[in-house]
Amino acid sequence: MKLKRLMVPLFVLLLSASLVATTDEGFFTSAWADDDDGGGDDDGGGSVDSGGSVNSGGTSGSTFNNDRGGNRKYKQRRKKISKQYVKQKSKSKNRKSVKLRSKPNPKLSTRAEREIVILNYSDFAKQTLINKGYVFIDEKSLAVRPGKKIAKLRIPRNLQLEAARRDVRSVDVSNPVDFNHYYRPVQFENCTDPQCTVLQSVGWERDTGNECKLSPTIGFVETAVDLTHSHFRSKPVQVVSMQTAGNKSSGSKHGTAVVSLLFSDKDTKTPGILPNAKVVVADPYHLASNGDERTDVFDLVRAIDYLVSQKLDVINLSLAGPDNILLQDIVKNADESGVPLVAAVGNARSQTEIFYPAGYATVVAVTAVDNNGKVFNRANRGQHIDFSAPGVGLWGAASRSGYKQVSGTSFAAPFVSAAIGVMRVNQSDATPEDLLNRLKLKTRDLGRIGHDDTFGHGLIQFTDLCLKN
Repeated sequence: MKLKRLMVPLFVLLLSASLVATTDEGFFTSAWADDDDGGGDDDGGGSVDSGGSVNSGGTSGSTFNNDRGGNRKYKQRRKKISKQYVKQKSKSKNRKSVKLRSKPNPKLSTRAEREIVILNYSDFAKQTLINKGYVFIDEKSLAVRPGKKIAKLRIPRNLQLEAARRDVRSVDVSNPVDFNHYYRPVQFENCTDPQCTVLQSVGWERDTGNECKLSPTIGFVETAVDLTHSHFRSKPVQVVSMQTAGNKSSGSKHGTAVVSLLFSDKDTKTPGILPNAKVVVADPYHLASNGDERTDVFDLVRAIDYLVSQKLDVINLSLAGPDNILLQDIVKNADESGVPLVAAVGNARSQTEIFYPAGYATVVAVTAVDNNGKVFNRANRGQHIDFSAPGVGLWGAASRSGYKQVSGTSFAAPFVSAAIGVMRVNQSDATPEDLLNRLKLKTRDLGRIGHDDTFGHGLIQFTDLCLKN
């Protein structure tokens, strides 16, 4: 008798559990199967109207209507399940989009972590800094200023970088002290338009017998140049390494393409801006462990100093980075030595941030334009821009062999360097400011009338530049 009394409730309990389980299973199946667009149910599968019934395509809700709170429990359970479903589907979508997105480039550091650079320091200052715990990692003599040195210091462990800079400045207040900033070649994009060269727009002659026969000597601060490339056969190009000992050598893609623009052969499409030019390349770049191709200000200053000491007609700087007191000092020294500096404005699409050395007043800042006179879409803007030059779809030598089309402000700068180099040959006593003012008269205005933040004074014109004045 007792067994019978126990079995009846047990039977009822098992039957109820079976009904609930069947309904729950049906609901899960409907909810997951019907909704395939990441939103709520879009075909009535499980949506509940105000009366508690389930629209067509869903499972019945009558199981929960036999008791007073069934409808409420049903809604609560459905709401919970729907949230879980949407959340899981959202995660699935996110996983798919991550696969489709390209891996973002890591943010590159702007300076060495625990290094300070100092210029023209005294023996007393050096000993004082050593006593304070600074380590002189490297020091080199400067060519232009005999007896003067530049040094790279590792700071004491107990100091932050900003505090260390203040500390070093307090020891030697009269000479330049700054972070060991990094500078990188102004990178470029390949051009896909076969008709995007712009040489005719600047009045340049090539392979007509009227090309410029003058031979200025042009300096480049560049990455390595592949001199085994057939493009440089019998060409007067000298490459001098300025890297700190122990650093991995730079690649040669950027330097090879930039320098190749000066020369041309009848079988190539390179511009051949100055086929008789002489070139000296100072390479301060190295490859960091993460593949970042860069130079620090320590080696950059030494590279510019070396080129200034060679008494060249002009120096080309297709690179960009932050403002730095030591860089500013060597730029000033080049101007005082009568050597013009030309720099690319950079390809960061910035309308507010200024990159250096193009940002210094005595440096000629160059942007790039295409065959329609439109500015290169990545070129930086600003009041410091002086001139526009061809820089989209130019054919340059590829590393090792062959040629490729390249675009960027890096490739526009050599056009202006070539123009200034030619003027320098014709006017050997002209100052950098004189040459700049003369070049302003050899431009075609672009954009709004007069100087503007996009094109500077306009697109340079080579017409008559090779003629004696």
